[in-house]
Amino acid sequence: MYYWPTESRSVPLEDLGWVNTTYLATASAYCDPTMIWGTTIQTEALTQFVADQKRQTGSFISTAHVLIRAVVEAMHKHPAVNRRVVGRRVHPYDGIHITMPMLETRSGEVNVIYLRHAEQMSLVEISRYLMGKARDVAVRAATEANLQKKGNPAENRRYRWQKWFRSQWVYRMAKIGFFLTNRFRLPTTTLEEINGSGAFVNHLGFANAPPMISFKPSSLPTNSYGVSVTLGPAEMRPVAEGDAIVIRSVAPLFVRLDHRLVNGYQAGEFVGTLRNTLQNPGGLVVPACDSLNQVAIS
Repeated sequence: MYYWPTESRSVPLEDLGWVNTTYLATASAYCDPTMIWGTTIQTEALTQFVADQKRQTGSFISTAHVLIRAVVEAMHKHPAVNRRVVGRRVHPYDGIHITMPMLETRSGEVNVIYLRHAEQMSLVEISRYLMGKARDVAVRAATEANLQKKGNPAENRRYRWQKWFRSQWVYRMAKIGFFLTNRFRLPTTTLEEINGSGAFVNHLGFANAPPMISFKPSSLPTNSYGVSVTLGPAEMRPVAEGDAIVIRSVAPLFVRLDHRLVNGYQAGEFVGTLRNTLQNPGGLVVPACDSLNQVAIS
């Protein structure tokens, strides 16, 4: 039987520390364990890195793909972030599993893409995987649109009934489903992208996005995500470099972490690693597990 990709043994409470254990035992609507750390990154090196990777690999590499790889690298170096709360216990994930939202432009709906064991994927593999998923979604949307255009009354009724049934099922079962999944380590049968992911990664630097000064990543009704990372749109801002003020391309970076898993200093270390990786992305061309093995060998 396939369970969530976590180890069966929970993290001993003594390893969590008394503060995190307090959050684990008492956190609810009136005790929010969420920590938000907002910072900025300079994006000149990131932009150049994306352009170089496109040219060298012949693949469509985007900032979103690099963001995923950077998050994987940071989680690999800070494994305390890569855990999940189940009931009143904390379970480590058996790998680094990422969820990223993807906009379906035809319908305006947002789908989520699940990358299992992303630490084993190179930047090019991440790009091709996400592009394949986007192609599948586009083909499915086009097929549904063509069926409606044909004007077959029976097919249209069936399509509308399927959408109604799916919406009703989600609405009525979500409360029960999330109640159970937050308290018990159950077999994963559906919604793997929500129940099986340790990190939610979002890039909001889309075209014509307004400047982002503050942002609070939403907390979904599941304890799955130990970390949520959002990179906003870049804009030209004055930056102090020594005694000089220069104009640089700067993007906001917001990270939501769970105080039941990590303390404030651990959150800062994770954000610092992620920030440094995004500003110096040259080491992201190989999977995280390979990069760490290379360090060990050298």
